[in-house]
Amino acid sequence: MKTDTKLRIIDKVLRFLIRLEEKLVDAFSPYLEPGELKEYRARIAQHKQEMEE
Repeated sequence: MKTDTKLRIIDKVLRFLIRLEEKLVDAFSPYLEPGELKEYRARIAQHKQEMEE
């Protein structure tokens, strides 16, 4: 496999994991403390920003 193809696959997997993380936080938000929810959302935003770099 070419390096470019491997990088695209890794990129897609990481984006999928970020979306999964968002969905899990949304699903469990009623059970989280407001501070925890804010912390998780900030972490997701950080992961998205890292993906853009």
